[in-house]
Amino acid sequence: MQISYLLKHILFWSLLSLALSLGAQVNAPNYPEEGLLREDQKGFLDPGVDYQKLVARVTDRDKSGHTFKLKSENKNSKFLRSGDRLAFTIGDKGKRFCYGTVKDVEDQHFILHVSDLDLCYDSHLYFKRGTTLYFKSKVLEERVSSAAKFRRELILKRSDFLKQLSQINHYLWTYDQKKMQLAAEYDAQIVELQRQKRKALDDLVTRKKDNMQLQVRLKREMDEIDNSLEFYQIDRQEIFSDRWYSEVSDNPSLGPMPQQLKADEDYKSELKPR
Repeated sequence: MQISYLLKHILFWSLLSLALSLGAQVNAPNYPEEGLLREDQKGFLDPGVDYQKLVARVTDRDKSGHTFKLKSENKNSKFLRSGDRLAFTIGDKGKRFCYGTVKDVEDQHFILHVSDLDLCYDSHLYFKRGTTLYFKSKVLEERVSSAAKFRRELILKRSDFLKQLSQINHYLWTYDQKKMQLAAEYDAQIVELQRQKRKALDDLVTRKKDNMQLQVRLKREMDEIDNSLEFYQIDRQEIFSDRWYSEVSDNPSLGPMPQQLKADEDYKSELKPR
């Protein structure tokens, strides 16, 4: 099988080279560079789209031929409500409009009652299942516009909730790590407080020792100063030449002086006993 596949591969490239050499033109499909699907408008209306229009295909009809069940590939049909009046043509090139009333709406299906089909379709022709109807409704456009506005609000609300959920999830995912980190920070603060406590107590003990040493030194200095003050004390110079004079002045009953005093005569006369 590998040999046959290799031969086919060689044959293909040989024929392609031959065609190019003969001037043949190879037509390749022109695919768009960004893909075939359009991205979601996220609630914003596309200005290039007519939201009044709706295409649906008849899947069933009742015996009277006035009530049809239709399926629409466009999910905007879900915005239809019972009692809505719709205008439609049969075929995309139809110019005559018929009018019908919506009876019920299901998932991508809705039931339409048409009172008069002759306005847009020849009555002598058989109306077969699978016929495509092209609707046009101003009410549908208004509801699509309201739905787009509401969807924008939902997107903003969802974005806000998603942001909050992301923050909560991040918190829960990092809870154990933050718990360990917080415990480590408080342990570091406790260790730092214990270090400061030891340092403060050591400083207090050191200050006590220094004060005790200063106390001893100050006492010694004060003793030395007291001794110096006592040594350098200067006595008052009294007018008495002997202690006997002071005693006589305090006690006049003393006897005469045993020896001659070296004092002035006036004071000696006052000191004589009376």
